[in-house]
Amino acid sequence: MTVKGDYAYVGGYSEDGDGKAGALWRYRIGADGRLAETPTGPPLRVPDRAQGLNVVDGELWVTYESGSQKYDQNVARPREHIQRIPLEQLDLDAAGISVDDLLR
Repeated sequence: MTVKGDYAYVGGYSEDGDGKAGALWRYRIGADGRLAETPTGPPLRVPDRAQGLNVVDGELWVTYESGSQKYDQNVARPREHIQRIPLEQLDLDAAGISVDDLLR
């Protein structure tokens, strides 16, 4: 889970490494600090086994648990580098958010 501004981003992934994309939900945080009971929209799809997501200079930077020595035997090809995806290539409209929402 990551908190940025008034939102918490909560992710899930496929434990068995079957190649299914994970999901990232966005929840509003109320003035009292509580999460909304339902997400703001449908989940964003994220790559399987994505561990960390950060927005840096107009790109989504993704790190993977398979880059860790502890997990590198669980996949055919461990991802040892940070994947950098330009924000304009993401289908943010489908999740009801904009690039500006990610940068706040």
